[in-house]
Amino acid sequence: IGLVFPYSLIHHDSLGYLLFENLQFESEVYFKLREAEREAKLTDKRYSSKEVLKAMRDAIGGEQVV
Repeated sequence: IGLVFPYSLIHHDSLGYLLFENLQFESEVYFKLREAEREAKLTDKRYSSKEVLKAMRDAIGGEQVV
């Protein structure tokens, strides 16, 4: 469930729109973190940052140098 703002606050060329985007982003991050916490309660399995990074690299086809 996202936040709903009056149209007058979300004109693309206004400060209100930038505030709306920021609030929307923060809301999405918050709900994703809540979802991750709920998922974590379902299992005792934990992954190290190295394991996660390896899985991400494998998913995109190997190590990417930027």
